[in-house]
Amino acid sequence: LDRLAAEGVRFDRAFSAAPITLPAHASMFTGLYPFEHGVRNNGNFYLADTFETLATALKKQGYRTAAFVSAFVLDRRYGLARGFDVYDDRMQGAQAQVISLEAERRGDRTELALAAWLEQNAGAGGTPFFAWLHLYDPHEPYHAPPPFGPAFANSPYDGEIAFTDAIVASLFDKLGELGVRDHTIIALIGDHGESLGDHGEETHSMFVYDAAIRIPFVLWRPGRIPAGTIVAEPVRGIDLAPTLLDLAGAPALAVPHARSLVPLIDGARGPETPAVYAETYLPQFYLNWSPLRTLRDDRWKFIDAPAPELYDVSADPAEQHNLYASQRQTGEAMRGALARLTGGSPGAMAAGTVDRDTAEKLAALGYIGAGAAPTPTPDASPRRDPKDVIALFNRLRRANSAVRDRRFAEALPILHDVLKDDPRNAFAQLVLGSAYMGMEQ
Repeated sequence: LDRLAAEGVRFDRAFSAAPITLPAHASMFTGLYPFEHGVRNNGNFYLADTFETLATALKKQGYRTAAFVSAFVLDRRYGLARGFDVYDDRMQGAQAQVISLEAERRGDRTELALAAWLEQNAGAGGTPFFAWLHLYDPHEPYHAPPPFGPAFANSPYDGEIAFTDAIVASLFDKLGELGVRDHTIIALIGDHGESLGDHGEETHSMFVYDAAIRIPFVLWRPGRIPAGTIVAEPVRGIDLAPTLLDLAGAPALAVPHARSLVPLIDGARGPETPAVYAETYLPQFYLNWSPLRTLRDDRWKFIDAPAPELYDVSADPAEQHNLYASQRQTGEAMRGALARLTGGSPGAMAAGTVDRDTAEKLAALGYIGAGAAPTPTPDASPRRDPKDVIALFNRLRRANSAVRDRRFAEALPILHDVLKDDPRNAFAQLVLGSAYMGMEQ
């Protein structure tokens, strides 16, 4: 990973559109924000086939296309398979055996599947190729295989990062072995961050602080992308598709907000820094709490919450000092800009239904609320601010993990306490029901 960054361009301030896997990927592939494409959460949202994607655009240009994904949350049913000749979403790893469901594939096995495809298709007949490798390993639960797990016993997340680094190195070597590496654009990008305790959040999905939405983003192509380039200007996950299409010489997507980053790579600065938007609707859909939306510019970051937040991220990058009360005019100006960007409404909601098998697979991956039906309440109805109930959320996550691992006696008192404090919590009700079913009660 460090080699790719050193020999390519590293976008130092890149941000995802959502701290949740499926909405973030839908945004990266379409160049659209979630309020435009309608995929607002994992599990029961689907990308409609009306949207052009990076894969469909390159397929039209004659590319061979293939995707190899490592988690059920990106199963073909969710709409990202269009445009791919091959969409390999088979979950066959040891990690997939939680509650006897195949929910996750270890990254080295996913990479082997891609390597086999590359041997048959990379450079064949002079036809260009587009391949997507999705790695899920740096994601809770953190259980990197040897030697990485034992080597990072005190920091298991870092062990998963080291394992991922080895997987990327293997793919890099394979491209070299096939003689196509130096003619291939390599994009390395994350879909979201991991809070690891920042602002009290243990993983991701509940907050839109930078710990959860700031992502790695590197582009590498010898002879085209200048080595050692660092772009400090804020960029977005939605800019990925326009940038890759531009580098490939393909027609641009018709999108209102995303842009190609090629001018920044080549040293030009845009006339103005575009606003960076992110959201999480998981708190509303599955916990009956308030959604969170954020908008930032070069200096300020506004979070639209029951208790609004405003941070001077140029001076306070850790977002520790909420200045909304003392900078009310700036905060309200940012709120107005957010309303103009989104059209003053929540936007598109491409939701569907979830069967129990799907819900359990998503729960096995640790996705809180993935199987609960969205339960929106009238806009006038007060909702709890996620930052006020993050401890409750963390307890619910632990109860979900206990049920997943069939430790029902551990989960039941937690769930009863959560529902005593928050009786409208839809996911707590779902997990409690799953616990009783598991106990055959």
